[in-house]
This record gives sequence, C-alpha cells and structure tokens, in this order.
Amino acid sequence: MSDSIAPYSHETGQIRAMLQTYGPSEISGAKLHDLIRRATPNLNIREAVGILVGPGALSTFVSKYLSDILAVAGSAGGDVKYTIAGVSATPYAPSPQSATSSQVWRAFVSPGSSDLVVVNAESGALSLAAHGVSVSAPKFVIEPCSAAELQGFMAAYIETLDQESQNNFRTSLPPAYSYASWLKCLSSIGGEHFSKWLQFRKEEVLRVFVERVEGRVPAELVNTCVAVMRRSYQEKNAAVTSSAVTTKSGGMVNVGPKPGVLQVPAAKVTMTRDLAQKAIASMSIEQLRELRIPLGVMVDMMADWR
Repeated sequence: MSDSIAPYSHETGQIRAMLQTYGPSEISGAKLHDLIRRATPNLNIREAVGILVGPGALSTFVSKYLSDILAVAGSAGGDVKYTIAGVSATPYAPSPQSATSSQVWRAFVSPGSSDLVVVNAESGALSLAAHGVSVSAPKFVIEPCSAAELQGFMAAYIETLDQESQNNFRTSLPPAYSYASWLKCLSSIGGEHFSKWLQFRKEEVLRVFVERVEGRVPAELVNTCVAVMRRSYQEKNAAVTSSAVTTKSGGMVNVGPKPGVLQVPAAKVTMTRDLAQKAIASMSIEQLRELRIPLGVMVDMMADWR
C-alpha cells in the first residue's frame, strides 16, 4: 500500500472486512455507500477524494482506495454495480442496534439501505440486520418502504390540497423532477405546506409500518412497536439538527462531523436554506407567529432521497 493512501488504511481495512463477509458477489453503489457509513461512521469520503460537491465522490473513492476488492460491473437504474473480489458465503451480520436508534427509522424509509428492520414478536423491540442474514423466531424481518410507496406519499399529500393549489402545483412541477424540485414547487404554493407535509409523510410511513407488523405480533404489541419507531424518528431528527452548519469562504458549507450524525452534502444544505427562505418570504405575519418548520427533518429527508 502506497504512502498516498496510508492515512485511510485503517478505514479501508474495515470496509474490506465488511465487503469480504457481505454475502452476494455484487453490491450497488447505494448499498456500498450505506456499508461504508456503517463500517467507518467518521470517514468523509468526499474529503478523502477532494470532491466536496456533486457526483463522482463514491466512484473516485472506490477507484483510489478499493480497486483491489471492487470492480465496476455495470449499472442498474442509474446506480453503479460493483463486483466484490473474494467474498465469503456468509453475509455480514451487524450487532443489533439500539431499539430507539435513529438508524431504525432510516433503514425503514430507505429502499437502498443494506439493513432491514427486525421486529421481536415477543417484546416489540426493533433492531437491524443485513440483507440475507437469517433471523429466527420470535424475530422477523420487515421490508422497508419501497420507492413507489414514498412517491405515493407525495402524490397523496398533493391530493389533500384545494383544487386551485393542486393545479398551481402541477403546473409548476417539471416532467422529470427531483425531490428538491418537488419541495420547491410545494413551497411556491404556501410556506405552511412544509410542516404539514413533514407531518403527513411521518404518519404515512408509520401507517405502512403498522401494515407490515399487524398480524405478525400480538395486537397489544402493535402500539409498542409504533412507539419505538416514533422514538427512532425523533432521535433521527435530533441527530440531524444537532449537526453544526457553518459557512466557509466561496460559499462552501460544512456539516460538522460527529459520530453517528448524518453527513449532508453541501449542495443539499444550500438547497434547504433556499427552501426555508422562500417559505418564510411567502408567509403572513400570523403564519410567522404560528409556524414551526422542522428543518432537521427536511435536511434528513433530502439526504435520504436517491
């Protein structure tokens, strides 16, 4: 190993160890990113490769530091696939996470997550396990929200608006849109919709979660499971909002790294500021007095968007 990669030899060693016990011989870019985050929570791959904004950071990191174990194998749905050299047959099995860990919520709302939520049917406790890991009774695995379900929440929220607002929203939404552009269109019809949408999305996610567990745990434990998931949501929001955001020269922004705290790309932090400013500018004085915008949750959702 050359001196140029020596500063990251420990981190890349941890990543290699997880890759070698991953299980499948291929891994998507989304799942690789999630695996790296779990293996080395304090590693900032953008800083490691000098790409602070925009695409290409992960592929450059792989090329520079992990080319001995990962090779590009094509793409699927716009996401790069990698072949893992020398993987073993046994998938990596992480230790169960705390029942109220913010990662439980994140895994359930992230279709690309390499972890799945595990429910204990006897206690209502929630934990995580990697794809392919065998889980025995009384525990069982539930599938995360699908991309179609997440898109469905967005469509369902628009249906709750009055007809004029729906028409204005659909007129301003481009044919091919990102989540950020969807939020911009939402802000253009009224700043109060941010907090309403965030609350609506949370309840829709919990509704789907209940559908996944009902009939598989005793009826009296369903509310226990939901309570654990709600606490996970609150911890996730608190983790994001506790991350310090500072402005540097040239308009660059940095989310202060803390163990276990989500690292948010600078472009998304800037987008969040723009959205918040636009929302506030559209409010009446009465709305300004009453509205509380949970920006931490919005940043988190934008970071989850793939």
